Amino acid sequence: MNLELEKLKDIENKIQKDLKTGEYTFIGPVDQSLLISFVTNANIFAPRTNFFGRNIHQVLSNKEVILKTLQTVESDLGLRIYVVNGLQRDILSHDSVEGFCKKNNIEFI
Repeated sequence: MNLELEKLKDIENKIQKDLKTGEYTFIGPVDQSLLISFVTNANIFAPRTNFFGRNIHQVLSNKEVILKTLQTVESDLGLRIYVVNGLQRDILSHDSVEGFCKKNNIEFI
């Protein structure tokens, strides 16, 4: 695992205490145009949760799934931490961890 990913995982762990009910984080590509393919790849690794499969939040909130997906991307892909509002079931409403901290007056780590 590369140094950038280790640093992001450390920041991600530290921010957990500041999340509100229904919010979660995941590490993904900086380039948002790559999010759809990233989520598609993550969905391959995600366990089925019921007869109908799983929703986007069940996939992206699963840290094991995200780590497996990150192992399949190019090593020079820029990564960032996303903070997601998981209460909006069919929509990926997200912000960067920096934006989340600024909005919530949290000193960025």
